[in-house]
Amino acid sequence: MSQLLIARQQLESLVETRYPFPFRLGEVPEMKNTHYCRSGLSASLSLLFLLGGLSTQAFAQSAESPLEENLNVSFNPPKSGAPENTAGGATRGGRCPQDAELAEPSLVPVVPVNHAGLTTAEHPSFLTYVGDTSADRLFFSLKSSEGALVYQSYVSLPSELGILNISLPENVTPLEIGSGYQWSVALVCGASLRPSDPTWSYQFERVELGSEEATMLANMSGIEQAAWYGQEGIWYDAASSLATVQISPDNFETAWQSLMLSVGLDSISTANLLQ
Repeated sequence: MSQLLIARQQLESLVETRYPFPFRLGEVPEMKNTHYCRSGLSASLSLLFLLGGLSTQAFAQSAESPLEENLNVSFNPPKSGAPENTAGGATRGGRCPQDAELAEPSLVPVVPVNHAGLTTAEHPSFLTYVGDTSADRLFFSLKSSEGALVYQSYVSLPSELGILNISLPENVTPLEIGSGYQWSVALVCGASLRPSDPTWSYQFERVELGSEEATMLANMSGIEQAAWYGQEGIWYDAASSLATVQISPDNFETAWQSLMLSVGLDSISTANLLQ
């Protein structure tokens, strides 16, 4: 039984004892005996303050619990203006030649099946699922829409399977608002990168947040931010916000699966996020 209910019952019991005639909680009884009523009201008011405090506390706890209870994070593709995806040198099930017998894909970039790429970040993050593979590293590159190299790096693959977070370093020149870019990731199947190695490439654009939107997001929890970005069609920020949100493992699993299923990534909806 909650503290709030117990306090209310105690108050009603006291009131019935002090005032042996019927009235409802919240009504003021007729005070025929001032001394008698003053004593009863003193005790009653103490419980009323306790009851009010508990009510306020219960309301505050309810208000603090969030939208984190609403774990339905999904992606609503922008209606127009966002670049579509391309895939060069590989399919979503691409593998190294020596891994041809594997049943599951060796690498799945975490992007919508019908990809629309937007971010508001100066230094966005890119997520990719890494499955069974004989490769021990991958090659990541970022170029402008005109083909100018922005950043490239080899990334060591962890021993466990899961979703890898590749973040653009802070010392890289910030992405420009309104400019298009292409990120690529390739499995390095041999001692060095070869043109035949499975490669995936995706186009995206950096867009600007309005001042009101930025203020609103600053006052949101991580999961609220992920939900907002998803509904606004800003994929990379929705995925990266959710990947770093601080909630219980069970709640995270529910929210992550919701987002993955909303974009057709059923096959990796239960994959672990690698630290």
